[in-house]
Amino acid sequence: MSLNPLKTSNREEGTAHTAGRPRILIATGASGGHIFPAIAIADALKDRGYDCVFVGYGGKFAGPVLERGYTYEQLPAYPWNVSNPLKKIRAVWGLVQALVRAMHLIQRYHPSVVLGMGGYATVAAVIAGKLSGVPTAIHEQNVLPGRANRLLMRWVDKMLLSFDRSRKYVHKVPDARLLLCGNPVRQEVLDAMSIKRPDDGDFYITVMGGSQGARVLSDVVPAAVAMLGAEVRKTLRVVHQAREEDVLRVKQAYVDAGVVCDVAPFFTDMAVRIRRCHLFIGRAGAGTVAECAVLGRPAVFVPLKLADGHQFDNAKVMTDVGAATIMTEESFTAQALADWLRDLLADPKRRQQMEQNALRVAVPDAALLCAQAVCDLSKDDVMHMVRPVDATPQAKEVNAK
Repeated sequence: MSLNPLKTSNREEGTAHTAGRPRILIATGASGGHIFPAIAIADALKDRGYDCVFVGYGGKFAGPVLERGYTYEQLPAYPWNVSNPLKKIRAVWGLVQALVRAMHLIQRYHPSVVLGMGGYATVAAVIAGKLSGVPTAIHEQNVLPGRANRLLMRWVDKMLLSFDRSRKYVHKVPDARLLLCGNPVRQEVLDAMSIKRPDDGDFYITVMGGSQGARVLSDVVPAAVAMLGAEVRKTLRVVHQAREEDVLRVKQAYVDAGVVCDVAPFFTDMAVRIRRCHLFIGRAGAGTVAECAVLGRPAVFVPLKLADGHQFDNAKVMTDVGAATIMTEESFTAQALADWLRDLLADPKRRQQMEQNALRVAVPDAALLCAQAVCDLSKDDVMHMVRPVDATPQAKEVNAK
């Protein structure tokens, strides 16, 4: 992969940043679970008088960053979780290339803090920051830290946690360097908190299988709904995100069952759809769990089967407070889901209690807490930081502390 930076803007170098404002370098992995919390933190930092530069591997997830007006720089990347010796050597060489590139970026942008959000780009960026004497921090979205953050957690100046139960996995990190901040959610989610659910006697279900949909959800949920009584089915309203190749058959399954549905491969207003529902059914990525909590919605989580089982750990945050249930892919059958739905539909008080329980684990101001932690770290940078000249009131308040 070329070491040339990703072409992110037609502006000349230097004009994309405000003179006199300190900069934060934010490294992210190539998934929405990394990108969207990073954008939320960047937006909060911007309000405090900081410019943010993103570092990652490009691809489709660079789009949301560029749409928000941030600079995006690309690093070389090769997957590490490979067994082929030649591919492993290539991955090591890619890391060396990324480290060199990250060092150049630090020399160019002079960040006052390097913040890593997980993923391979975080490794190169944080190591480059440490070698350059820049304060470093990492944010972990999941209960179980990912590979990159597990590698870096002993060396960074601050580790920001989304869940308190993550402490058992990072016990070798001194408490003074750990900070519980929560997992930042998109502004669209925060805006959706004020939306009221329709009070028309119908029961709303939102089904989402991640950015690419999930075939198991498309197979099981329509079949489970069809097992419910005819009178119950008349009251159901289902929003279902499915793979493009599954949309027609999923929609037809709901139609055959007499259920009103909206099936599509992508919804631009998913936060609104979750807020308006009585029940969410989907995977248990960290972002999804955080959004269900902030929006106060009960859930049936079907964790993606991964080697480290981190989605299961995420889901347990909600199940342990009585806000959700977990069904593994083996136990997630149409009959099992139909039985569970019958019980829930027959118990409005339980549904109301589950919503209240979900709010117990919500951290709606997580982005602000993370941003404040980064601002505090920036005070320790005596080599690179440039103080704001005419900072916003928020920035002046932060710098005055």
